[in-house]
Amino acid sequence: MAHFIPSLNHIECLPDHSGELDTLQQLTGLSNQYTVFHGVHWMDEARQGLRFGEIDFIVLHQSGQILVVEQKNGALEESGSTLVKRYPDGREKDVVSQVGRSVDAIRQHFAKLRLGSGLLIDYLIYCPDFRLRRADGLEVVKSRVVDASRRDQICAVIDSLMAGADSNPDLHRRLTAAFKQTYRIQPDVGAFISRSRSDYVRLSGGLLESIRSLSFSPFRLRVQGVAGCGKTQASLVYLNEASDQKRTLYVCFNRPLFESMKSLCPDLGPHAHLNTFHGLCAHALDSQDQLPAVPSGERPGPAYFQSLIDRVIEFGVPDSMRFDMLIVDEGQDFEEEWWEVLSMFLADGYHMVWFEDPAQNLSQKPPVMTDASVTLRASRSYRTPPSIAAFISRAHGIEFNSSVTSPGLGVEVHSYSDPEEQVALVNKAVKELRHQGFDVADIAVLTCGGWEKSALSGVGKINGYKVRRYTGRFVDGHAEFTDGELQFESVYRFKGGQAAAVVLVDVSPTDSRVSAGLPVVLCGMTRATVKLVMLVDQANPNTQRYREAQVKVFG
Repeated sequence: MAHFIPSLNHIECLPDHSGELDTLQQLTGLSNQYTVFHGVHWMDEARQGLRFGEIDFIVLHQSGQILVVEQKNGALEESGSTLVKRYPDGREKDVVSQVGRSVDAIRQHFAKLRLGSGLLIDYLIYCPDFRLRRADGLEVVKSRVVDASRRDQICAVIDSLMAGADSNPDLHRRLTAAFKQTYRIQPDVGAFISRSRSDYVRLSGGLLESIRSLSFSPFRLRVQGVAGCGKTQASLVYLNEASDQKRTLYVCFNRPLFESMKSLCPDLGPHAHLNTFHGLCAHALDSQDQLPAVPSGERPGPAYFQSLIDRVIEFGVPDSMRFDMLIVDEGQDFEEEWWEVLSMFLADGYHMVWFEDPAQNLSQKPPVMTDASVTLRASRSYRTPPSIAAFISRAHGIEFNSSVTSPGLGVEVHSYSDPEEQVALVNKAVKELRHQGFDVADIAVLTCGGWEKSALSGVGKINGYKVRRYTGRFVDGHAEFTDGELQFESVYRFKGGQAAAVVLVDVSPTDSRVSAGLPVVLCGMTRATVKLVMLVDQANPNTQRYREAQVKVFG
């Protein structure tokens, strides 16, 4: 098979140029004597001179011969001595002149590189939807046009124009390098991100449909779903719908997830209550003037949070805080005692949907035994693209399926021998991501350890961008962050969140914590919707799995 630049690994991600995609599939019929450069779904960064997007395909033979292929889909007109493409906005293009300009531009460009002497450049016009009626009056002869009557013969036509010449490895190598340098080929990251977002919105509703298809009473359901299967989205929709009819309680463990949910549904009305588990306890105690004070100048710690639980058990729950519907998100992070407390907030005959992902049990807590009589398992992710999902499956030895139609841009694994080396590596990773087309807002740097202990905790800027990080304080009930552009968070706080590009740092699960450490890494990996970069401890044998699972996304 021919060599393709860029690689065809991820070319199916966008349907916008289906005609060119079909052609790429046909060109796989060329032998390995050919290299095919294509612009389908890709962009170049050239600021002057020839732009890759102006030419559909360039076929390079091992002899150094170049064939420019101009594709025109849809109807054409035979006008005088040329072919004309008319567009709905009134524009028209002389196809013959266009391909002639492309050939001239390539010849002039390589002349400047001193590669133009004796260079053989030919052309082909490919119009798979148009049947040529006459060729005698055209400036191009029929041998240079592949129309609808010969569209299945395009590989044979290319062979007839280029095959037979002697191999010239040195010229082929120099031309290949020159084409790569000229076009600076990069993935069209914006298109990958857009497709990923639309997939997530469109497909993740499948979990909600599955829940709705169930009918039993009392409706107490446990949903065990992989990261990205749509648990939080189903919670949001279910919360909006249920709160119109009954008093509804939404509870999660993670404060950032709670704040995100609250911002997504600000108009739920008086019948709904959203909170973290400990926030719910505090609210119940405050309504009875039993809320314990936080010691002056201190942050609430484990002892304080336990005191909230103990006081709720002691003082009970007011009747005004008993709910008919319970929605639990991140149930894997709850404890058995917490379920006993939650039960105090529930009215007789209550309904429940308990969402959890055992694979993201970061604290390795035993499963909570609730009143759920039915368990629904959701094993497909609508957030993690196939190139990252396959990596996760290989690295963790688990079944992790993706239903995302955009394949994503895969995984890069870089090793460090000293944690401080990560500062330079993260700067380099962010620079490369920006170079590829990711906006700063699309990038999240996540640490698998505590954000205060990371080598990046004191870094003010990364690749020139101010870092936005949690200060450890709350202002008016909301987490306070430093003023910055580039997000730096811990995996623990970022649960429930996502970013197009994730740079995962401090990947070093120790032997004593490997059972807990691997779920943390897994959770961080599943936050990426397009591209994942991992910085792993080279000396840690538990990170070997990531180096072994790494695949090259682009050939």
